[in-house]
Amino acid sequence: MAQRGEVAVINQPRGYCFERLQLYVPDVSMFRTSLCSGRLYVPDVSMFRTSLCSGRLYVPDVSMFRTSLCSGRLYVPDVSMFRTSLCSGRLYVPDVSMFRTSLCSGRLYVPDVSMFRTSLCSGRLYVPDVSMFRTSLCSGRLYVPDVSMDRTSLCSGRLYGPDVSMDLTSLWT
Repeated sequence: MAQRGEVAVINQPRGYCFERLQLYVPDVSMFRTSLCSGRLYVPDVSMFRTSLCSGRLYVPDVSMFRTSLCSGRLYVPDVSMFRTSLCSGRLYVPDVSMFRTSLCSGRLYVPDVSMFRTSLCSGRLYVPDVSMFRTSLCSGRLYVPDVSMDRTSLCSGRLYGPDVSMDLTSLWT
């Protein structure tokens, strides 16, 4: 989904590797969820390796969720890629504003995470931390806490993302 900035969609089953850009994006293609036990398992997306010499930073876009609530599984598709211009100091993030899926009537509400704040001059990239969701399914609302700040070392060419592996979601409270 390309709604903001310049977006190039690339589909691969297990992560991404671009030799020319020296980029590797880990596989975030699947969420394992246990609706009966009230837990949601999220894969570890804590590290991205990227080549900043090329002047482009690629970050995955989880533009769409497919759900199978009857079987108790939540699927995330292959990620998209979008471009950021480090020279102009701007980070373009596609608008993934709303995903709908009813647990009682067919819909899951996900907040708008359409923009990252970036400070390329100071050598830091600020990425929202979505490591914990509190879900109220009876009221049909999904709560996301205030974002935390994660650091990117642009000089060393390393991007540090939040570790959201193994977070718990209370689906029934």
